[in-house]
Amino acid sequence: NYLEFRVEDFVLDEYFQKWILESDPMVTAFWKTWLNENPQRRQVIEEASQIVRLINFRENIPLDNEFNQAWNNVILKRETNNLSKVNHIEKFFSWRFSTYLKIAAFVSVAVFVGIGSQKEIKNHSEKSEIIPVKQITKSTGVGERLTFQLSDGSLVKLNSNSKLTFPEIFDGSIRTVSLKGEAFFEITKDQDHPFRVVTGIVGTQVLGTSFNIKAYEPSHTPIKVAVVTGKVAVGKLDQDHLTGEILIEPGQLASFDQNQNSFNKSSFVYNEVIGWKDGILNFNNQDILAIIKTLESWYDKKIILKKEGLDLDRDFSGIYKNKTLETVLKGLSYTYDFEFEIENHIVIIK
Repeated sequence: NYLEFRVEDFVLDEYFQKWILESDPMVTAFWKTWLNENPQRRQVIEEASQIVRLINFRENIPLDNEFNQAWNNVILKRETNNLSKVNHIEKFFSWRFSTYLKIAAFVSVAVFVGIGSQKEIKNHSEKSEIIPVKQITKSTGVGERLTFQLSDGSLVKLNSNSKLTFPEIFDGSIRTVSLKGEAFFEITKDQDHPFRVVTGIVGTQVLGTSFNIKAYEPSHTPIKVAVVTGKVAVGKLDQDHLTGEILIEPGQLASFDQNQNSFNKSSFVYNEVIGWKDGILNFNNQDILAIIKTLESWYDKKIILKKEGLDLDRDFSGIYKNKTLETVLKGLSYTYDFEFEIENHIVIIK
């Protein structure tokens, strides 16, 4: 019953070791699903995974007395008030002594607990190697959108022409991801491990909430953070710390002006800022050139403006949910008095 496992139990579990040390798709799928269903066990999983990665697989199996002494060290450090467990566990592992991987992992646990710091581990086990957590990147092209889950159960909706980089398993005190473009997040709550989104020099940090971040290049465009539920802290990153942070609540939007190097807080209209994740195109008093730019990104089309005398200063407002490009263009054609034709990836307005 993995729900009752301690750190040592996970370290000694062959199926857990297989997940950390190998690349078996079925094993990985099982543990990701289990972790999503039991996020409260994530800290124990992270501690166990770090120990497994620090294992120094020795060429020779240790002698009985060496093995038992290592286990005694663990017990004395972690359960000094319950020494009766020593004999039971010694007998159990002596019975399974032929299982080489488990013994190697177990000796590593003893060293880890007995020494008490990663620096000293390196001094005692020169062959030990810290294997970095695998980084994963999800990206979308123009006109594409993608929805996926992170290892902690958090949900991410990635807008078009965007990229999110994140660890396969969160193993630090802060769950950190990096975003270029736009994404909507629904974060699994974890009081002990804040969730942070890095966008250039700006950091957005939460415990558990839902919010949208827009941070497209070029660098002179504003970085915008809009909150739907919960509270979010937004500030500039300085050596992995947030500085000059402001707190935003549901219905509020923080905008970072990269030219002025300053934040501004305001309210926002949901469909205008976050409607994209529900397939909603929302134009609020926008001119035709701004609308064309949005349509090109939304539908992955190149729009060529050939009509002469088109009123470029005239604003348009309208909401379209899951509509085709042809439907949207028909609505615009009534306002701006133009005709259009669509040929593959090219749209001509005439």
